[in-house]
Amino acid sequence: PRTLAATEAQEDVALLRRALESVHPGLYRRATPRALERAFAELHEATTAPIGELALYRRISSLLAQIRCSHTKAEQPPAFSAWREANPSHLPFRFRLIEGRMIIVSAAAETGLERGAEVLEINGRSVRRLTRELGAYVPIDGDTTWCRAELLAHDGDLMGSDFDHFYPYVYGATDQFILLARD
Repeated sequence: PRTLAATEAQEDVALLRRALESVHPGLYRRATPRALERAFAELHEATTAPIGELALYRRISSLLAQIRCSHTKAEQPPAFSAWREANPSHLPFRFRLIEGRMIIVSAAAETGLERGAEVLEINGRSVRRLTRELGAYVPIDGDTTWCRAELLAHDGDLMGSDFDHFYPYVYGATDQFILLARD
């Protein structure tokens, strides 16, 4: 991923703001103008120096999640999208989040994981921490916070799941997932 000059990133942020303010039909339906003004000020401050594309994407995704509209998502940088399609950037299993617990519903045979096993940690981070931190980027509609768990587990808009999608933006790309799980 490339690094954008401050002026380039600020132009992108200004364009994003103009687009949202001019065409988003529910921009202030669930987010107050004051809250979004503060979010844009923070985003502007983050772009006063050169910023990496992935960091900018993560910050934009955080801002968009505050709008609380599941149709309002940022397109990931094309180079990183291509990398994700060509490299193993997804968990080697499918899961459901049930009462905060990550339960495996299917897994690649080579993982040795069985359906029904519970994942407790991934790369040294607890599932609770991961779902809280990654969940902050998940765009949901209004107060439908219950659907965040489902989108973390499966979202056809984002190459499989919001968990897989946001993990490299928040924690960096990894070539392996080290799990702590129990049967």
